Amino acid sequence: MKRTTIKCVILAISISILNSGMLYAQKKADIILKKADIAYQQAKFAVAADYYESYLGDTLNSPKVVLPKLADCYWQMREYDNALRVYKLIYSNGNESASSQDKIRVAESFARKSQYQQASEWLNGVEGFQLKAKAYSRTQTIDSMKKDSLNWKLGFLNINTPYREFSPLVAINTLFFSSNKPLLVKKKAFGWDGSNFAHLWEIPLADVHTKPLSEVLDS
Repeated sequence: MKRTTIKCVILAISISILNSGMLYAQKKADIILKKADIAYQQAKFAVAADYYESYLGDTLNSPKVVLPKLADCYWQMREYDNALRVYKLIYSNGNESASSQDKIRVAESFARKSQYQQASEWLNGVEGFQLKAKAYSRTQTIDSMKKDSLNWKLGFLNINTPYREFSPLVAINTLFFSSNKPLLVKKKAFGWDGSNFAHLWEIPLADVHTKPLSEVLDS
C-alpha cells in the first residue's frame, strides 16, 4: 500500500472517530437539555438549573435559548447573584431587546449590590419605574436615603434557625409553625429551590419563653 493511501486511510479513520465523539457528545447534551426542560416546566428550578449549567458546559449549540430559562431559575430560587450573572450573558450587547420584566429584575439585582447607577440605567424607560430610575441616578437622593440608616441597627434575632420558619399560630399553650428544617429520619429536597420540604412543628410556650427557637428545635 502506498504511503499516500495509508495517510488517507488514517485521516478517514480519525475523522470518523471525531465525528462519532461529537455525535455522542451532542446526544448526551440533548438528553440533559430534555431533562432540564422537563424540570423547568414542573417548576423544579433547582434541578433545572443544574441540568442547564451542565448542558451549557457540554453543548455545541448556541446557548441563547437556554440562558433565559437558567436566569429565571436562579431568580425564582432567590439566587440573585447567579441570576444577574446569567442576565449579563444574555444582554452582553446591550439591553435594547430586554423585556420590562428582565429590566426590572436586573435593576433590582444591581440595587441589591448598591450599584444604583446601573440599576437606574436598566429601569430607564420602564413604565411605572420612572421615579425610581431617577432616584437611583442621583447621588444626592441615595445619600439622603442613607442618612437615617445611621439611627438604626438591623440584625437577626437568635430566635430563628438558618431555615425558613413561617405561619406561626398560638393555640392551647403551644406555638405551631412551619419550617423546612430537615428531619432526622428522612431528608427530601424541594425541587423549587433545592431546600427541604416544610413540616408542621409545635413547641410548648414555656420552652419558647426560656430558650431560643434554634435550641428548642435541636433538643
